[in-house]
Formats: sequence, C-alpha cells, structure tokens
Amino acid sequence: AYDVVEWAGTQDWSSGKVAMCGISYFGMACYWAAMQQPPHLTAIVPYEALTDMYGDTVRQGGVWHTGFQKHWFNNTIVPQQYGRNEGLNDAQLMKQRFDYEALQTKWLWRSEGPWPVLDRERQLAKIKVPILTAGNWMDSEVHLPGNARSFEQASSTWKFLEMHTGNHLAAYYDAAQIARQIQFLDYFLKGKLDNGLESSPRVELLIRRGAENFYRSEKSWPPQDAVFTPLYLAPMGCLSFEPYTSSTQDKAIEYAGLTGGSDLFQTDVLNADFEILGYPHLDLTVSTDARDMDIFVYFYIIDPSGTKVEVRGNHDEPAVSLLRGWLRLSHRTLSKDSRLDRPMLEQLKPAPVEEDEWYNVKIPMPCTSILVPKGCRFAVALQATDEEEIIPPMRHNGPDRSQELFRGTNRIRLGGKIILPYVVRGS
Repeated sequence: AYDVVEWAGTQDWSSGKVAMCGISYFGMACYWAAMQQPPHLTAIVPYEALTDMYGDTVRQGGVWHTGFQKHWFNNTIVPQQYGRNEGLNDAQLMKQRFDYEALQTKWLWRSEGPWPVLDRERQLAKIKVPILTAGNWMDSEVHLPGNARSFEQASSTWKFLEMHTGNHLAAYYDAAQIARQIQFLDYFLKGKLDNGLESSPRVELLIRRGAENFYRSEKSWPPQDAVFTPLYLAPMGCLSFEPYTSSTQDKAIEYAGLTGGSDLFQTDVLNADFEILGYPHLDLTVSTDARDMDIFVYFYIIDPSGTKVEVRGNHDEPAVSLLRGWLRLSHRTLSKDSRLDRPMLEQLKPAPVEEDEWYNVKIPMPCTSILVPKGCRFAVALQATDEEEIIPPMRHNGPDRSQELFRGTNRIRLGGKIILPYVVRGS
C-alpha cells in the first residue's frame, strides 16, 4: 500500500495528494496504508471495515466464525485467483492456493501463528491523516467493531464517525453518503475549505428507535455521559432493574451444551423510552459439565403485541436480533486493557474449565444503538448456538463446536447482569 500511494503521489499528472476510499476489504486496506504513513497519503474513507481479523470475525469471543470466512474466500478470492484466465485447471489452481481455512483452524490463540505479527503491526494510533470511518450497527459478525475502534484510536486531528444500518453495500453507494464522501475528500484533496465540512458533526449516528431510524449528532464517541445500568436475570424469564437475590445460591437456568438455550429474559413494559448507546457487556456466573461452553447473546425489542421488532440485516435479510455477542468459556481471561465498563478478552492461552465449577465471566459486546420505545420491552436471549434467523454465511457451525467438547449441560446463575450504556437525549 505504501508503494502504491507513493507512486500515485509522485506522477507528473498527480497533485501529490492521494486518498483511499473503500468498503469492506478495501476499507481494511485504508487502515493498513495509513498506519504505514506514506508521505503523499492525505485522507482515508473506510466503510464497514474491520481492524482486528482475529477478534472481529475469525474468533469472536473464542468461537470460530466458519460461515463467513468460507463464504468470503470461496466466493470472492477463489473466482479471482491468478491463473484462472490463463487456462489453469481446478487441480492446478488448488495446488497454488493458500489454505485459508487452515490459517484459522491451526492457530487457535492470539499467541500463535500469524496472529502475534498482526497484533504487533496493527497500531491504529499511527493513523494521523484525516479519516471518515463509517460502520453498520447490524454487522456484529464482521466489521462493526473495526469502524468504531478506528475512530477511537486514530491520532488524526480530523476524524469523523458515521454509523448506519441495513445492507452491507447499500450505504456506501447511497446518494447522501456519496455526497458526504465527496465533501470530505474535496476539503482535503482539492482545498475546498468552504464546503461545510468544518461545521459538520464529527460523530453522526443513525439512532434505531424500534424499527424506525433517524440521524443524530453526538459530541463524543463513545458517549461520555452514558450511565452503565445493570439489568438482572431473574426467575420466570424476567429482566429486572432491581438486583435479584436468592436463598438458593445455585439457582440457574439450564440447557443443552451444544444446541440448547433460547431462554428469553424480558423487562416489564417500559413506561418511558430507554436508550442504549455505546458498549454493553454481560457479567455472569456460569457452569458446565462439558469440557467447554459457548454462550451466544442476542438483544431484542419486544413490541406491545409481544412480537420481536424486525429490521433489515446486514445482507438485507429480515432480522430481529439487534445486537449479537459470543463467549467461549476457555477464552474468558480478560486482557490488561480491560476496564470495568469495557471488558476485553486476552485470548493468549486457555483458561481452565473444570466440570461443574462455577466461573464469573465478562462478555464484551460490540457497540450499539438501541432505543427501546415506551410501551415496549427490552429482551436478551442466552443460548448455546446461533439464532435461527442467522443466515448461513454468518453462522458458527465449525468443527471446533464438536459433541466431544460441548455435549453436556450448561448453567447460568440467576442474578447475572446485562450492563447497558444508558443515555438520555431530548426528543
């Protein structure tokens, strides 16, 4: 990337100012180029682009994200492999092809294989050029964490964050989004200093109020005035604003370790709007008689009729889960960068999992915007597998989820907390 930028910036026809703009894989290239700091790179515009391959998509909470990795490689890389147009047959192409799946299955921990190199080289603070980074609230499985993280960690004086929802490609090619991209690039590449960029919001978020959306600017990201508010797992599927205590310490929900769950915990009907904006996390006490335990977490809004509110997913599919998170019990160790309000996983070596032992775990969740309207309920599902609605490329069906490791009974103790960044905004 460094050499390409410098070539473009030193041609006779070049102004000497080079920008990079792209979505997904091409947005990821923007980060890596900017971290190398080529002198002629002037600005970057990464849309829906992850920054941490291991944590954002390959090993989400420790669970191998098989569906997307296979889908992407087989449908994007293999058809474009060099040599196909030169007449090589499938056997010859396969022989020359890197085993992408083995890269992920062979090295389980951040301390192994290519992952330490990527972690060492990925220094987002080295991004100093102006950046307009745009993410998608519905992309929990791949890119969502990266755009928020790039805004938070880049050292750029000029940095802008936009968040939207829906289809992965739609926003990047939307007329209003293109106008925003042009405004940003014109300012830094063409010197159009009177085009309104200076007065535009640095943080512009699509706020999701049920199935309705509207844009609102924020003073900071994540919001500095968020109050971390715990909701407690209580009997009968209740999600309570009051702490739950039981005379029986081990009172818990139980479900099959590989396929069970779908336990839905709901608040009472809310008598006012309740807005979640920022990074939620869970604080649970769990146990299993299996060799390991996967926890899948889903957030919902339940409308007055008792139906889960439906939105459009990242592949334009109907979706009812507004945020998704994961944790494998053996990956529970927290990193040195963890904070009380924002746990982060270390994932350098396995934590012990002993049969029927109880463990306190923190489950980090991607950032989100969920405004639960008055008259609705907020709900959380805790289970051992993907929600039925999750489309095949986004499912977690890999060989790492075997009967040998996960067959047994999982337990989650009541009284556990879902901790939400609650904000109050005007209407």
